[in-house]
Amino acid sequence: MKAFRFIPLFLLSSVLVNADDSDKTRPAQMIEEVFVTVSKRTESVQEVSAAVSAFSEDLLKDNNIQGFSALADVTPGLVSRDGNNLTIRGIGQARNGTSPVAFHVNGYFINEHEAAEEFYDISTVEVIRGPSGTVYGRNATAGAINVRWNRPSEYWTGGLEYRQADYNAERFRGHINVPLLGEGNTALMARFAGQWQSRGGHIDNLLAPSDEEPDTEDNSFYRVYLGSQVNDRLWLGLRAVKLERDITAGLVASPSISTRQSGILEKFGAEPLPLDLLEVRSRQYKQVPDGFTKRVRTVGEVTWNMPELPAFGEVDLDFFIGTDRRRFFTYSDVDGTEEPILETMNWNNGIARNAELRFTSQNDSGIDWIVGLFWYRNDQHETLHVDARTEEGFATLLPPLSPLPLPEFVFDAEVDFIDQNRNEKNEALFLNVRLDLDVINAAWPNMEVFAGVRENRDEYRLKTGREIVTATHTQTGLTIPFTDKSTDVGGKSEATTGELGAKWFYSETGMIYGKFANGYKPGTAQLQADGSLNEVDPEFLNMWEVGWKTTLFDNRSLVLNLSAFDYDYQDLQVSKIIITGVKLENAGAASIQGLEAELQWVPNEAFQGLFSFAWLDARFNEFCGKDEEIANQSAQPGCTESDPHNFEGAKMSDSPEFTFGALLRYTFNLGEWGTLTPALKFSWSDSYQRRPYDNPIDEVDAHHKTDLRTAWRSEQGVYRVEVFVENIEDHDEIFTHHFSMPDPGNYSLFAPQAPRTAGILFEASY
Repeated sequence: MKAFRFIPLFLLSSVLVNADDSDKTRPAQMIEEVFVTVSKRTESVQEVSAAVSAFSEDLLKDNNIQGFSALADVTPGLVSRDGNNLTIRGIGQARNGTSPVAFHVNGYFINEHEAAEEFYDISTVEVIRGPSGTVYGRNATAGAINVRWNRPSEYWTGGLEYRQADYNAERFRGHINVPLLGEGNTALMARFAGQWQSRGGHIDNLLAPSDEEPDTEDNSFYRVYLGSQVNDRLWLGLRAVKLERDITAGLVASPSISTRQSGILEKFGAEPLPLDLLEVRSRQYKQVPDGFTKRVRTVGEVTWNMPELPAFGEVDLDFFIGTDRRRFFTYSDVDGTEEPILETMNWNNGIARNAELRFTSQNDSGIDWIVGLFWYRNDQHETLHVDARTEEGFATLLPPLSPLPLPEFVFDAEVDFIDQNRNEKNEALFLNVRLDLDVINAAWPNMEVFAGVRENRDEYRLKTGREIVTATHTQTGLTIPFTDKSTDVGGKSEATTGELGAKWFYSETGMIYGKFANGYKPGTAQLQADGSLNEVDPEFLNMWEVGWKTTLFDNRSLVLNLSAFDYDYQDLQVSKIIITGVKLENAGAASIQGLEAELQWVPNEAFQGLFSFAWLDARFNEFCGKDEEIANQSAQPGCTESDPHNFEGAKMSDSPEFTFGALLRYTFNLGEWGTLTPALKFSWSDSYQRRPYDNPIDEVDAHHKTDLRTAWRSEQGVYRVEVFVENIEDHDEIFTHHFSMPDPGNYSLFAPQAPRTAGILFEASY
């Protein structure tokens, strides 16, 4: 499908092309203009030639959108598994896989978002849908996200908040802005923000007390933002954030109903489990340390409006440099029973560094450009331990015995990857040029033509100190060594990505754009449980997109954004969870088409409505693979014995065909008693697959979720009290992750959707 197939969608704009553009007096605007930085320039979201969703601080706070799980409910094309793992337009990741969404905080690239870093004291969250590799670089195949903190200012401000909810959930947080040299002085300012919260888990462990339910956790973050407006041309900033997360009882997965009924758990020594996905019987967590994550990120920034340069005019220089240190330990009981049928432990210690230098033109010649350099290093050290109980024949472990008719026995396998060091490097040079035609020549139409190119160079090295795999016969204690070796392997890849397009401002309030862009994600390598090396090729994506953005009515009471897209996806990296973690493989090709719509309606000062809709068709064109849940697979036409199943035409994972979201608020003015605002958040998702294997066991049924809240705010806006109920439908049976167990057809589920939750919130600000 080519882009021109979508052109009829935009014929609707013809009714506006001849709109009256006179300078008559207009009524006050109902919807304020939102400015974003998604193109590395500050511009109105209605003038960006991309599908962008922008969420202000007030909108996030008033609707309790504290992370990406809630954000996905009202963002077209966005699916969130558990707050960290995101899919945009069908392109996503499995747990612990490489994200195709480039996360940025204040324009600084971070390798992986932390769910504990919630949206607090945030000015804007920007979601860019579609490949954004020209300015956002690595891992922007699906899109990019930029979270912008509130900058320090020259005035004293602050706030405190307390929230209490079901499942022993409590949250304290606060912020304060300090003009260190006195109010009105911008030479040195500081903004501090922090949060601490705790909550109980949502799964009932029948062998644990209520304060040790799976996924019970405490988490916190503390951050500081120092800023100095040295003069009208120079801004200096230093940002730091510390995040901590403590998980009391580890992650305990829930065996599927079919696995609970199969008898496999009892064969391996476990007691029968109830036929309730929210009940497990785990006790191994008492024998290991509590899980934790500790992360510290420090970033320095410089923005300098340089004096006018010959032939270039005024140019802004932006420079970012920072480090991101992360250390964690995780424990997972995948079988959810009192026996060690499948358990994993993971220790990780790493540091990522990156820097970006960017020059941006600031002139009125009609020729705007951005040129930049990007540098990235990521050094991770990991030790992984896996316990897996399985039934095997001795001949599997000792091939010389294969001619003998030996029965199968139960073995306890242990897999250890000791000091696995993954080192990644990336350098890139990028250029973006935009021509404003009517500025260059007044006789030309009010159009902009833009083009960008980015040259990427990636390198990785995977080195393991020792890989050990042993199998122990459970009855005799006989231990058979299977693998004992080390690994040192590396690879390189280079690619050029870019974009080309144009946008036409057909009126003061309407714009149509069309563009071509491509994306790229570098290749990598993984170690498998048997000691073999799994090498994965880079993936490439080409996209055509057209869009229409318009503001209707003189008082700007309705804003409508539409986009339509067509993707050609080659060598895409698909991932599946296996015993030792995530296994990546390349699918041959896929095609993705879709439509997205966002509408904001504010007919008066009391009512506000925000609506989103998406249609998506994401399918494999070429893909031979193996579903570990199916035993004795024979090769289908066009496939091999190692990858026997032909998934041509199968839906990609996390790709619901239709989604819809809505935010509705109405404010009652109580005069000197303040205001009362009831609000509703509703989302509906069509069914979709957890894994890319077209297997009925992976289907997440169509479902909807409704949140209701009512907030009272004092007349001066100093105090706010809110009561809420979230997930009124109480859909707690929806699990977003699938984990294969050693025996085909048996699997566990984890990351359940939070059940119905009610609570109250108090806030004071000044």
